[in-house]
Parts: sequence; structure tokens; C-alpha cells
Amino acid sequence: MSSTCWWNRTTLALIGAALLIGGFIGGMQVQERWGVTTSVVPTSVSSGTSGTVKLVDGSTFYLQTADGGTVTVKTSDATTVKVAQPAALSSLTAGQQVTVQGSADAEGVVTAILVNAG
Repeated sequence: MSSTCWWNRTTLALIGAALLIGGFIGGMQVQERWGVTTSVVPTSVSSGTSGTVKLVDGSTFYLQTADGGTVTVKTSDATTVKVAQPAALSSLTAGQQVTVQGSADAEGVVTAILVNAG
């Protein structure tokens, strides 16, 4: 009685290919489900920018940059405003030169952590 083997080189190659494809697809699913995603948020201010105060409106002010653009700057109770010494946001005036440090959101609105006038 001759024994016929159910496998040969082609069968082994196909099984190997199926395992590789299955592993790749499984890895993609794991990455999609539990992987780290990154998103790029456009920022016009990464660490600081300078310009002229155009308008102060409550806790927000508008900064005109040297290139003529306008940056909206939001402040909070945690924001330090310095005018030669710590001061309130209300001490800023239109036309005053300032440097802002903070981060911008997706719309380019800056949340300030430091506003330095002068």
C-alpha cells in the first residue's frame, strides 16, 4: 500500500503565504484598534511670536505680526502678563509691542502662558 502525502512544496508555500498575509492583516487590525495615533495640528505659534496689540477684548487680544497677519490670543487666570513687571491683561494697550508664548489650536487661536510687553 502506498502512502500519499497530502502536502508538497506548493502546499507548504501556500500555507506560508496564508500565514504571512493573515499576520499582516491581524497586525493592521491591532494597530488600528490599539495603536498610537498622531495628528498634526497646524500652529502659527510654537513657542513665541511678537507683534503689536491691535485690540484687547476681555480675556482675548489680537496681535498684528510683522508680516501683517493677525493672531488671536486667548488668556486665562494661569497666563502671566508682564509689562516690565507682572501686570494684568488690562494694562495692555493697542499699538503696544508684545511677545506671546503659548500654543495654538487647530484654528490658530493661541492660548497664552506668557505675554511679555516691551
